[in-house]
Order: sequence, then C-alpha cells, then structure tokens
Amino acid sequence: MSAIYLRPGEQLGRYRILSPLAHGGMADVWLAEAAGASGFRKRIVLKTILPRFAEDPEFVAMFINEAIVASGLNHPNIVQIFDLGELDGHYFIAMEHVPGRTVRQVMKAAKKREERVPRWFALHVVSSACEGLHYAHDYCDEGGRPLGLVHRDMSPENLMVSFAGNVKVLDFGVAKVTSNDQGTKAGVLKGKHAYIAPEMFDGQIDRRIDVYALGVILYELLTGRRPYGGKTLLDVAWQLKFEPAPAPRTLNPSIPEDLEAIMMEALERDPAKRFPDAASLQKSIDQFLVGSGGRPSPSAVGAYLMSLFPEDAPQPSVSRPSPSERNPSIGKPEEESLPVILEERGWNGVESPAPSQPESPPPEKSGRRLTTSGGGTMGSVFHTFASKSDRLTPRSKWPGTPTPARASSPSPPPPESVIPETAKTNIVGDNPIEEATRRFDHGLRLLRAGQEKEALKEWERAAELDPANRDYEFNIKRLRKRMSSERAS
Repeated sequence: MSAIYLRPGEQLGRYRILSPLAHGGMADVWLAEAAGASGFRKRIVLKTILPRFAEDPEFVAMFINEAIVASGLNHPNIVQIFDLGELDGHYFIAMEHVPGRTVRQVMKAAKKREERVPRWFALHVVSSACEGLHYAHDYCDEGGRPLGLVHRDMSPENLMVSFAGNVKVLDFGVAKVTSNDQGTKAGVLKGKHAYIAPEMFDGQIDRRIDVYALGVILYELLTGRRPYGGKTLLDVAWQLKFEPAPAPRTLNPSIPEDLEAIMMEALERDPAKRFPDAASLQKSIDQFLVGSGGRPSPSAVGAYLMSLFPEDAPQPSVSRPSPSERNPSIGKPEEESLPVILEERGWNGVESPAPSQPESPPPEKSGRRLTTSGGGTMGSVFHTFASKSDRLTPRSKWPGTPTPARASSPSPPPPESVIPETAKTNIVGDNPIEEATRRFDHGLRLLRAGQEKEALKEWERAAELDPANRDYEFNIKRLRKRMSSERAS
C-alpha cells in the first residue's frame, strides 16, 4: 500500500480537505468539509493513519474495531465520531469539529502572559472531562454488556475547550489501539509518560488510570508543573516508585487545603486508595465549587478562552429576524421579535455541562436564540429568566414608542448592540446576581460584535451587582489590558 498524501482542495471520499491541523504519532489530522444535497456544507475533522501503521494489518483491524466502538459514544463532553471511511485500502475517521483550543494550548498561552490558568477554569475543565469519561467507562454494547472502555491517553492535548465554553475529550478509543511498533502501546506516546498511572507498569488497566491522569492534569493546571518531571518513561517510573509528588500548596500556596486533598487523592499511587471512578472525582470537585461560589457558566469559560486567543475567536454577527418573525399579522407575536437568551442555570450553583449542540428550550422557557450569519446557535450565551416578565420588552412596548398599526409591518428591531437604556432596564430581575449574569452575557455579545467599550461598561456593572464573583473582575482586567495593548499599537 502507498501512503495517503493530501493537500488542501483534494477529495478524500466525500470529504474535501481544507487544511492540516496536526501531525501525531499514529495519524495526521485535517480540517475538512462534507458536502451534501442543495448546497449543504459541514466542517469536520479527518484523521488518517500514518503509512507505517497502515502497512500493519493487525493495527488496521484494531483501528477499525476501536473506531466502531467509539462511534457509539454520544455525550456532550466527548468528541463524536461520524464516519469510518476507506480509500485504496487506507482508513480514516471523520469526527466532530470543535472550534477552540486544547488545554495544552491554553496553558502555554497563560504561561506566555506570565500567569496561571484561573482555578475556576481548571476545575471546570477537569469536572467536565470526568463526566465524559464516566459515561464512556460505563458504556455498554447493544446487549447491555459493559465494554470496559478506558481512554489510556488522557492528557492536556486530548482535552479541547471550545469558544462556546464546552469541554470535549478527544481521541477516545484510538488511544486503546495497540501496535507492534517496538512492543509499545499506541496510546503511550512521546511526551505523554507523565500521565501514566503507576499500576500500568504492572499491566493493570481499568478506569482508575484515567482518574489518575485527570489528577495529573489538575495538578499541572493549578501548580504550573507536573507532579513527576522525568524526561523519560524510566525517569517517571523511578519517581513513581521512590519519590513522593510535591504537595500542591508548596508550589501554589493559594490552593485551599480541601482542594489539595482532592488533588492528592486523585494522584494516589495505590489505585485502591484513589477515587474509584471519574464520577467520584467530579462530585468532590463540584462540591468544592459550590462552596467557593459555584461552577462557571459556559459564557465565562468562552470569554476567558477568547481573551487568550482574540485573533482566532469567532466573531458571529446577529442575523435579522425574518419578515414572518417581525410582522405579528403574519407570524409569531411581536414580543418574540427580539431574541430571548436562555441559560441552563443562574450564576451561582452547580450546573450540568453544557451540551455540544444546544437543545431546544422547554416550552415554559421558549424564545428565539441568537444565530450566526451561517445559521448556527451561539451556544455559549444562554441565560435563564425567572419569569416571562424578565424577558426583553418587545420593541412595540418601549417607552415613547407608538404602537404600530396591525396592517403595516413594523420596522425590524435594532440589534442588541444598540438597544437603548430604557429597554435594557427591562432585563433587570429581583435578584442582583441574576441581573449581573445577564449584564455579563450581554457584554460578551457586545465584545463579539467588536464593541469593546460598551462590553466593558456592562461587565463593570455586573461586577458592581455581584462583587463577590471574582470572575467578573478577572475578565474586566483582561479586557482592559487588551484595549490598552490595542491603543499602544
């Protein structure tokens, strides 16, 4: 067999290659586009096996089997596999495209700015990864038999954070494939040995090795270094056996003692003393978050990511309502002509991880959503209103605005970036924390529209309403720094 050599613009089956994304130890990764009827287009990610593995029939058989198993995983915190394809004897996987950055890229960007990743961000990432991993660990076949899936290659490179604020586990199943290359496991790649659980050296593999890897990731996020810093697999094996990991608080004194206890339990060398599963680790993390102000919303996570990568963050525009949506005489009531932003929770308290694709809201919280120019939903900005009266007031009811005649079509409502102050006051509820969240989300939409000054005002107002929430002040400082840098340049 010959290798697959691809260039942008070439076709691989029904997929058109757009650009290379990464080159790994087992495969190349490409950004591609799937085409369909009536001009349908969808961006996906393709993974093609490297030539030296494609020549190995046993590896290919395992690759196919694992891809088939992993394709059954359907969870908002796991990147979904759509297709297993073959071209001239070479196999490739088509999977979900997640616009965002890996946790490794986030850590590098924060280090470049000489700062640590925020604690709330680190805990949100690991908690979300726990949820996806526990689902996979418990996954059963069609007959109800547990498959015993284990990732075996958890690392910051295999955790993706989207600009919408969602966290996804990458490469599930592929890391389990075993090659005959020098007798090593394909999941044990160069640079990944720091995340290997001690029992793996003895051939013991169950879900607790993924829990250990998450403990290493959390340790690295909060301290800026790994618990064991050996350059080779032998170095790590020696340290695991003879040298205890430094207590996290010796590297970062701001880590609370109860959080340090969680981290060290995840890193227990004896798997019997470790968290028994990812769900137990997630529960402890979420309980800590509840006691320290609540789990951050996807909009806060997305805002932090955009502050690190402003040049690459998506800048969606708000689409105008269709005539049937604007005209109450031919469509829905005019009170729905302005978008109603929904969210799964208020700012305080623990939430369930946001779905990778926002679901339709329940009837009692109905309302239109902001859409991008391509028709996609701005999934990072959802907000729960306590009652119907909390929604944005329809344009026909703004103070000083005459009610239009039913026979004529009213003018389209102005975009949110120019909503007058008299209308903005209608999003205020009885709860100042809820109002602060609304202000923050509105500021995020303004930021995406390029209106930084207006966004800063909204965030400053949010901080005044909820001074205990340090996330607001954190994002305000970042935005001010960004604006100052732009002025200086």
